[in-house]
Order: sequence, then structure tokens, then C-alpha cells
Amino acid sequence: MSGIKNILVVEDNIANLELFLCLLESQGYKSEVAMDGEKALELIGNSLFDLIILDIKLPKIDGFEVLKRIKTSQNSDTPVIVVTACVTDENKRKILAEGCSSYLTKPFGMSTFCEAISASLSNNSPIDRCMQTFGTDSSTM
Repeated sequence: MSGIKNILVVEDNIANLELFLCLLESQGYKSEVAMDGEKALELIGNSLFDLIILDIKLPKIDGFEVLKRIKTSQNSDTPVIVVTACVTDENKRKILAEGCSSYLTKPFGMSTFCEAISASLSNNSPIDRCMQTFGTDSSTM
């Protein structure tokens, strides 16, 4: 299945958010935004996403809790790219243990960001996940 990919960006830093959105738009992706963990969980509960880009240090509900709750939501199979400046070994272990698909330490280059997105989106749209659930190949639709 091809088409416009829907990406949730969860980031509370305006400068980072604007940069992420600009890069995503330039690549033809549709983006939704949450600037805190509470809003992220609301959106995750109401929509299917092809990818979630998640900061860890967030207001209201932190990224670790959001990541845990993603895995029990309708977006449980959605790849998550964690973007954070928190680079302790303990944080890395916690993030990887929650099953994120990629971990980027701020600051990172635009090419690194774009490569992580491309790799995470390979064959993973909501319709593809739905078709996999019901045992149908979406390429035949």
C-alpha cells in the first residue's frame, strides 16, 4: 500500500517541532502534533499512525509512560522513533526495552533523521497492518 504516511510528532520544544514538521512536509508526509504526553495519548487513542516520533522529556506525562501506553493501544504495532537529549545508559535500556524502532540522540543531522523515518516506515502503514491482521495482502486491493 502506498500513499501519504501519517506521522505523530510528540515534541514540546518549538524549534525542534518546527524543524521536524518542515522535514516531514518536504518529504510528503502528513503530520499531527502533540506538545505533551497527555495530548499524545489522546491522539494515539483516536487515530492510527504510520509512525510516532516521541521526545522523552514531556510535560504532563513523560515519554517513557507514553511509550508504554502506545504498546497497549491500537497503535501497538506502530514504529516509534525516540528523539531525546537524555543519553544515560539507563534511559537507553528503558527505551529499547519498550520496543522503540529507533533511538536518536539530540542533536542529530537531518540525514540521520530522514534515514530513521524511511527505515521505520518500510511496509508499515495502518492499512497494511489491518490487512496483515485479517490475512489479506493489501497489494491486491
